[in-house]
Amino acid sequence: MPIEVEKMATNSGLDSTEQHRDRSTESEDILIRNYDTNDPHRIKVALRDKNGQQVFENKYVVRPQGIKSVSDAFKPGTYVISVQCDDIHEEQLEIDIGTQPEKTAVIELGNGILSITQGLF
Repeated sequence: MPIEVEKMATNSGLDSTEQHRDRSTESEDILIRNYDTNDPHRIKVALRDKNGQQVFENKYVVRPQGIKSVSDAFKPGTYVISVQCDDIHEEQLEIDIGTQPEKTAVIELGNGILSITQGLF
């Protein structure tokens, strides 16, 4: 005899595709790593689309040896990512963001260096 499962009504503001997305298919759009063992860092991250319109901006405090992640926040495409660290260092890079690990923006902090690269590998 089959088991009946009651569906719960949701009002999450997501379309039906997003509501039923399997969480195992999440992808990291941005990964932030702080390699310093003693120093936290304050960073500001901004993304502009191919038309120059800002589509994202957020500030983070990344603890020593900490990691922050932004998942499934952007449509796949080409963006310019700008990162400001501790109001001193600033870098930017044109990057492709998508569902594959090689299309993740990686921001690394440590030893006075700020770097932005594309891809987890």
